[in-house]
Amino acid sequence: MPRRKRPVDRQNVGHRDCRLYVIASEDKYAVKQYFGCLRIRGVQVKVLPTEDCRSSPTDVVKRLRDFRSEFDLESDDELWVFLDVDHHFTGTHLKATTAALRRAKTIQATVALSNPCFELWLLLHHADPRASYASCDAVSDHIRAVLGSYNKTGLKPERYSVETVRSAVRRAKTVGSEPTTTMGTDVWRLMEKLAARMSETAAKA
Repeated sequence: MPRRKRPVDRQNVGHRDCRLYVIASEDKYAVKQYFGCLRIRGVQVKVLPTEDCRSSPTDVVKRLRDFRSEFDLESDDELWVFLDVDHHFTGTHLKATTAALRRAKTIQATVALSNPCFELWLLLHHADPRASYASCDAVSDHIRAVLGSYNKTGLKPERYSVETVRSAVRRAKTVGSEPTTTMGTDVWRLMEKLAARMSETAAKA
């Protein structure tokens, strides 16, 4: 069966030639909400969230592999896997997680880990982190303490401007470089590239 046409909405990206970033995430709400808040000229971000409670690393990578097999992507499109460290890198989960990360490499996908969770990346837009967090709920509580409110199903676009994204990148670089063992997030590796596009978008607004 031939692959389907590359899923790009050119009217919304405002650019004839745009790059597609496809992100498979174990999260159901936060990642998709976040990228929906960003205004980025010449870029379209397609988030594949967990819709059916299949959020293991194996399921997340499979979702991305299936997407890649279904659509006719271009050579400069990028595939990303967003995973929270949480319990995936401990005990009996480690073997399956490691196998899933190997499969991600076979489709040239970049893996971005967050320890303890993606919410750490959201926090870094507005504040330095604490020394450590006992859980993802603790990170969410810190966001609420800083901003007064936080709901992963209804992120506010005004909180995620190019300025706050650049602040998050700067903080993420100083927090930690190995999220499997220490608190940190690799999301900045993607967002550092997208921040430049966001600056272009703001300049043309």
